Amino acid sequence: MITSFTEQNLHQLCDELASRDASFTGIISDFGYPPFWSRPNTFESLIHIILEQQVSLASALAAMQKLKEKIDFISAENLLILSDEELKACYF
Repeated sequence: MITSFTEQNLHQLCDELASRDASFTGIISDFGYPPFWSRPNTFESLIHIILEQQVSLASALAAMQKLKEKIDFISAENLLILSDEELKACYF
């Protein structure tokens, strides 16, 4: 069964992970539970998360700001309108 990951069950899910892998028990003990970060469930959030996995957080933010300057609303349709040169100018 897949459990939704929410702010309400974050500690419970971390404890479950720690029960399966003892290294997480030490991490939780030493540093506490991680913060719960959330973003709107949008295409823009997806693009931002992917960027953050590929480059630094600051670089991802700069790329998103450049893209927002180019297109007001970030959507798959609006991204497809941009040329390769326009995307490169936005660090994509």
